[in-house]
Amino acid sequence: AARVDLSDFTPEDVLLGREELRIFAEALERLPKLRRQVLLLNRLEDLTCEEIGRRLGMSGAAVQKQIERGLAECLRYMSAIRKRRRR
Repeated sequence: AARVDLSDFTPEDVLLGREELRIFAEALERLPKLRRQVLLLNRLEDLTCEEIGRRLGMSGAAVQKQIERGLAECLRYMSAIRKRRRR
């Protein structure tokens, strides 16, 4: 993963980014275990759907569907949290 020079950001930017990361971590924790595992293998370990499928005994297409659903669920959760906080 690439490192980011935090001196390019204001303290407010850093705090907002940390808050977004915390909310995303909450969203990940809410996912079913397999969906979370597949998403993390893809996004953090940079494995392809086929590589994940071989590792977990799934087809690449099934892995792709889990990634899509996981991302959609995370985005919905994060959006709902943001809406509640604006009230």
